[in-house]
Amino acid sequence: MRAHSAFGRNAGLSLEEIRRLRKLELDEFEDREYVALKWVRDFLTRPDGVPEDVEERFTSAFTPSEQLYVKTAMKCMFCINLLMNAIQRSKYGVRLLSILEKPLARVTGAGKSASRKKALAASRPA
Repeated sequence: MRAHSAFGRNAGLSLEEIRRLRKLELDEFEDREYVALKWVRDFLTRPDGVPEDVEERFTSAFTPSEQLYVKTAMKCMFCINLLMNAIQRSKYGVRLLSILEKPLARVTGAGKSASRKKALAASRPA
């Protein structure tokens, strides 16, 4: 989890925001935000899949297009995570990571000022 925390910090998350994400407690998030995070976590970590009650809350809280957005974002992040794991384990890993460094920094805001990170965060859909 240290790598993910570092990526979150580079993207502008505070240590408190990272702590909240790790704990994922209902009273720490707005309801829709919590439902989306809970659905994603259950989808990725539960061998038996998303519990029925969580699925019901997810489908009632989000329109079909919003559900698709959440699922697409989750799948993209998951694929990028797998890709980065593979790159880091390959003998070409260091070279590939150095090639990807600038494009990734542009997307995540890594190395940017606090105001640039806020602007990037504000440009992302709510």
